[in-house]
Amino acid sequence: MLTVSNITKSFGDRTLFSDVSFTLTGRDRLGIVGTNGSGKTTLLDIIAGRTDCDSGDVFIQKGASIGYLEQNQSLNPENDLLSEVARARSLAQRLEHKRQLIHENLAVTTDPDEQRELLAELGEIETHYEHSGGYTLEYEAKTILAGFGFGESDFKRPVSEFSGGWVMRAGLARLLLSEPDILFLDEPTNYLDLDAVVWLEQFLRNYAGAVLLISHDRTFLNNTATKIIALEPSQAKLYHGNYINYLMVREKERETIEATIKNQERFIDSEQRFIDRFRAKNTKATQVQSRIKRLEKMERVTEARKEKTVRLSIPPSPRCGKNVINLNKIGFGYDDNEFLYRNLDLILLRGDKVALVGPNGAGKTTLLKLLAGILSPAEGIRTLGHNVRGVYYAQFQTEQLADQNTVLAELRRAAVDENDERLRTVLGAFLFSGDDVSKKVAVLSGGEKARLALAKLLLRPANFILMDEPTNHLDIPSRDVLVDALSSYDGTLCIVTHDRDLIDKTANKIIEVNNGAVTVYLGNYSDYRYKKEQESAAAAKYIAVPDSVDSPNRRELDKERKRREGELRNELHQKTKHLKNRIGKIEKEIKVFEARITEIEAVLADPSSCEDQKLFNDMLNEYENLKNRKEHAEEEWLEISEEIEGIKEEVYRNNEE
Repeated sequence: MLTVSNITKSFGDRTLFSDVSFTLTGRDRLGIVGTNGSGKTTLLDIIAGRTDCDSGDVFIQKGASIGYLEQNQSLNPENDLLSEVARARSLAQRLEHKRQLIHENLAVTTDPDEQRELLAELGEIETHYEHSGGYTLEYEAKTILAGFGFGESDFKRPVSEFSGGWVMRAGLARLLLSEPDILFLDEPTNYLDLDAVVWLEQFLRNYAGAVLLISHDRTFLNNTATKIIALEPSQAKLYHGNYINYLMVREKERETIEATIKNQERFIDSEQRFIDRFRAKNTKATQVQSRIKRLEKMERVTEARKEKTVRLSIPPSPRCGKNVINLNKIGFGYDDNEFLYRNLDLILLRGDKVALVGPNGAGKTTLLKLLAGILSPAEGIRTLGHNVRGVYYAQFQTEQLADQNTVLAELRRAAVDENDERLRTVLGAFLFSGDDVSKKVAVLSGGEKARLALAKLLLRPANFILMDEPTNHLDIPSRDVLVDALSSYDGTLCIVTHDRDLIDKTANKIIEVNNGAVTVYLGNYSDYRYKKEQESAAAAKYIAVPDSVDSPNRRELDKERKRREGELRNELHQKTKHLKNRIGKIEKEIKVFEARITEIEAVLADPSSCEDQKLFNDMLNEYENLKNRKEHAEEEWLEISEEIEGIKEEVYRNNEE
């Protein structure tokens, strides 16, 4: 399908990569990985014929079609979404094209295994072709658009009404619908929510063509790639398998190189000792000269230069109250007539590591801003706990950097009282060393700006960190370091991200945001997905046939589904209502405790309170007693919440059986 032979590319004195070679067959999914600036996009552009290389060749099978995901989509803003996406080739054209391509491959291949695979694929296409009257391009377009989060009401809306991120999704949908023989995807998950990323993974695994993709999402690469081409400082090398397999093989290679270096050093040391000892003896002259020549001709094994990585260390968090933040009956909307949230109640406790998940537009970033105090609620009360110090990392944090500042001056804005030595040390930890600190922000790459923004955020100790898409623009090694740092962070964390690896390794709670409602799930993202699959499996038994199918039994099936869903809700209500009532009472008790604790703290802070020693001691005892009762109440709240989750799982599991 595609052959790359000895590709080399340089910019000025810097060689991005040299002698890159590999082949791509019809069902390969090749992931291109490397640090920011290693030349991943340049390599993809060269293979796609969009950029010239210095030397080498790219051979693409005659007649093979190519599809490239453009960062700037060329969709007609006046057309409705469905018709614009459906401008891709018709189904019959695509099937005929694939038939011809397989026949050409069969004519040239002599590999029995490949012949069997091609014949099996040809049989599937022939069957599909014969029965293609039951399929329509519009149905396929709707299926792909639904996978990317578009609803039925979006299909007839003009493209001009969608934001840039949604237009990117529409462009990707049209590209996938066209089914090119080779797909070129540069960071395809950037504008997708988690559900859409999972859907795209499944689509690519079943895709009938070859795929070349660049991604900084290790989970996405693990679930899609069958080969990895790694652009490293010393070489570009092909590895078979997914990203995890690449890491394992590379580590074994490094261990082998290290062992070889040690053995070679021992050999050289032994030879040199012999030379030094017998150099002056005539009887050993021949042996000495032989060993000298052997050492001169020996090819020394050297360890590959390792890329620098961010050395991220989050300062210890100041001690704070167990209740970090409480949202009580919060109402908020960007339109006064339509609230996104109404009567929202949410409590985050000390040590919570929370990930907000849900479809794009559900209100995750809005909720994060309400928690951070960036947005003020129209209704309800936002209460921070005792001594809570929060910091907020916005999705577009890099845009808040001042372009005219140097790197050092920009960091100084976050800590005016810190000396330059301390600031340079912090910048060095984020890979800004030497003259880098004098660079203007305007000339920094996206990855460098992201590192600078993180350095500003984490310069001061905080016990409540809120982050919106913190891994944007970070390469995989930098993401790994951020994941490790947040995993070991001892404060409270709340993040919005589509990086499942980050959620899995940091979160102990998942909060699902959808249609103004929040649902708390204990555990990480894998636990959350398991629970959602259990819920879906229970509900799927009662779901009617797809909307695209015209069935005379639809009404009866829908009635049955709604009846069973009602029974599930009623069963859950009956089994959990006493627990929910208790939670309501506990929350009221906690509010009373907090109000009285605040009153006593104000009195005790007054120096005159010490004049009446008995009164002072009584209030101090009451204060300690209230704190203990509040802590016990919070622990009971957590236990009951976990019990409710357990009941939910049991109900869904029993309904499955």
